[in-house]
Amino acid sequence: MKSFLGEPARPGRSLAYCTDTRPCEGSLLLAREVEVLVHDSTFSHALQAGAISTTHATAVEAAHVATESGARALWGWPISNRHDEANEALMFQKARALFPMTFLSRDFLVWEVPRLRERDL
Repeated sequence: MKSFLGEPARPGRSLAYCTDTRPCEGSLLLAREVEVLVHDSTFSHALQAGAISTTHATAVEAAHVATESGARALWGWPISNRHDEANEALMFQKARALFPMTFLSRDFLVWEVPRLRERDL
């Protein structure tokens, strides 16, 4: 396969960015088969009522979106300052139990988005 410039095609990169939102059909569609899903993970699952009332998501809910959409990796964002490091670790341990490729974002973190799977060419 050739690109529009006549060069050999190579896999691209895909990322879905779903922040300040509840899990919804739109996030599932946007995140379908992406390499990286960055999803709102403001609340622990124990505080789901707060997430619902403020239209945010829990880390566990973000893991469900990643699973259902077929994403390859999930980065939780933003993390509320109501959580200390131990609480954050527990939040993401629970999310990782549902979706093993779950990671916690940090300020100034650099992570290269991998190229699309070869099957997507």
